[in-house]
This record gives sequence, C-alpha cells and structure tokens, in this order.
Amino acid sequence: RDVRIKFEQIECGPTTVMALQDGRSFLPYRAVSRGVWCFPDRSAENLRKHLLAAGRQTSDELVESKQQDLGSMSCLCFLSNFVEGACAAVNTPQIEYLSQAHEDSAQVFRAIKADSSMRKWLFRGVGWVVMYLGQYLTFSPLITLLSVIPLLNKLVAASIFLLCGVTTALASLCVAGV
Repeated sequence: RDVRIKFEQIECGPTTVMALQDGRSFLPYRAVSRGVWCFPDRSAENLRKHLLAAGRQTSDELVESKQQDLGSMSCLCFLSNFVEGACAAVNTPQIEYLSQAHEDSAQVFRAIKADSSMRKWLFRGVGWVVMYLGQYLTFSPLITLLSVIPLLNKLVAASIFLLCGVTTALASLCVAGV
C-alpha cells in the first residue's frame, strides 16, 4: 500500500499554523457531525474525539465512511460514488494551513477561502467540459445519420453544437448557484 508523505521545513521566525492539534503534532481539521438540531451532542470531549478520528483518516477511509453512511443505497449511485472517490483524493474538505508569517485568523481564513475558490472554479470548468462532451456525444449519432444530406448535416451539427453549449452552460449555472 502506497503512502504519500510531505515534509516542509519552516525557517525560525514568526509562523502561523491553522490545524487540529494532536499532542505534539498537527492533523487536518475536518468537519464532523455535531448531532441533530433538536438532539445536539454538546460534549466537548466527544467532539474532540470525533475531530481527532476524522483528522487521522486517510482520503480512502473518508470515501469509505461516506459510502457506509449511505448504507445499501450506495450500490445505486455507482457513478456518483466513483466521482466522489476520485475527487476526495484531490479535494478533501479540510483546513490545514501553514505560513511563514504572523497572521491573524481573518487573514488565514481569507487565504483558505481564496484557495478553495480557485479549486471550486477549476472543478466547475472541468465539470462543464465533461458534461458538454457527454451531451454532444449523445447527439453525435444523429449528426452521423444526417451526413447523407450535405446542407442539413451542417445545419444540424451547428444547431446541436450550440444547443449542447447553451444547455450545459445553463445547467452549470444552476448547479453553481446552489
């Protein structure tokens, strides 16, 4: 089993760390369930235990635990689970920040937000391209079928090209607005 290890050396001086402290080390801070709104689990010790357990999980373990949350329904969403698993290794929702300067919490969260915003738009762009290709390939047999009629072929191909672009752009905007 492969393990990815990353070492960073920080020069002596002012340093800012935003992570979950575990003894003499740091773990990524990951969101955990805090109970249902009408039955909250307010125990600080229980919350810390859940945060440490989530911070110690690898990306594979995170994906497995999310799929276990779905129970028997996870087999119905194979494609969704596959995409979630592929994205979890690249874009795990966590806070783990290190800087070689003294920064207050507002500056740290602005930097984290800027980084996550860039990632978010990158994933949205990739999603749009994949969705466009899928929709265009769905209609490509129609273009091939109409290739017998020269003028109609070019008109239908251009119409489908435009239709796929508009519908996927609208779908992306609707999903991005959620």
